[in-house]
Amino acid sequence: MPLFKCEDCGCVENTATGAFWGREKKLCSECSTGTWHGIFPKKTPEEKVLVERGQYLEPPGGWK
Repeated sequence: MPLFKCEDCGCVENTATGAFWGREKKLCSECSTGTWHGIFPKKTPEEKVLVERGQYLEPPGGWK
């Protein structure tokens, strides 16, 4: 599940549910549409304990 950090609010979002592909600015569903998708809870990278690797976020130590 490739995750990224929203460039407006800083929350963690999935590339499949946010405005990521083919966009200049990478935005979560709430920042791009006004409504959070509700598929999973909205959290910050600190709450999800993720580290930045390029454009994506992943758990410390990588995915298992």
